[in-house]
Amino acid sequence: MFCFQLENIRMSNSIRRIGWHAFDCCHKLFGIHLPNSLKRIDPEAFKDCDSLVSITIPDSVEEIGRQAFMRCHKLSTIHLSDSLHRIDSEMFRNCKSLISITIPNSVKSIFPGAFSGCTSLTNITIPESVRYISSTAFSGCTMLTNFIIPIAVIEIGSRAFWSCKHLDKVTISQSVTHIGNRAFSYCSSIRSICVEKENKFYDSREDCNAIIHTATNTLIQGCSRTIIPNSVTCIGEGAFSGCNKLKSIAIPNSVTKIKAEAFKGCMGLKSISIPASIIEIGKDVFVGCQQLKEIFVPIGSKRRFTGLLPSINGNIIIELPNLNNH
Repeated sequence: MFCFQLENIRMSNSIRRIGWHAFDCCHKLFGIHLPNSLKRIDPEAFKDCDSLVSITIPDSVEEIGRQAFMRCHKLSTIHLSDSLHRIDSEMFRNCKSLISITIPNSVKSIFPGAFSGCTSLTNITIPESVRYISSTAFSGCTMLTNFIIPIAVIEIGSRAFWSCKHLDKVTISQSVTHIGNRAFSYCSSIRSICVEKENKFYDSREDCNAIIHTATNTLIQGCSRTIIPNSVTCIGEGAFSGCNKLKSIAIPNSVTKIKAEAFKGCMGLKSISIPASIIEIGKDVFVGCQQLKEIFVPIGSKRRFTGLLPSINGNIIIELPNLNNH
């Protein structure tokens, strides 16, 4: 702290801990050598070190606090200690030059916002030891294309991969028991979604290209290639939000509820078919659907759907015969 002119540092082998804010805002610091005696790096220790390009964390380090390297905009290479048990909250948030990273086999949890805003991150290796991927862990990693969720993961937090715009494939393993709200929202390039058949909590029945909560028959995540099965009863909150490549979709007559913001930001959506079975439509379902020109509903139901969609121009709600046969 207050080390504005510091450019390089080599610590002695007697150092066991780097304290809170120790090098916070050392804007000219570009080189640092950490000793093998080091056990702990406290929160925000290297936050806003704008010139730091690379760093190696010795295997002696067992804990790195939250936001330790947050906003190190030039940090592109980092080697993590093999003794870490978690990647703490916002540890690398907004490290915009970080391209790839390997998580050590000792890590069991990736905490909220750990890599959020790492806009250059294209490759990350997650070991089989990881069981928890927390909320917003990778949100805004816009260049992340290939991500394999380890088989040991049991929980994916809300908005964990929000706005990972180049992510094109999602596979949910059999071990996942909980997926948070909008975990993959605004991942506009997703073309394939698959839940392993052995999973007892979620499924992709009929190869539908979607994640369905099995117990409630709620579709919680779709993509541009989703075909909604005729056993789904609810389209979940934000289920298709940000699916820019979705052009049209038909909702089957098994569905009774469409939750809030289900299709929000689907800028390419031009038409949608809604059955008479729908009794509830949440708030802002079609907000940001700039090209939506046709909402097809069954004969005799336009007035009811106009009431269910108060923010929609009634002229684009069009009655069609035999719609309930879908």
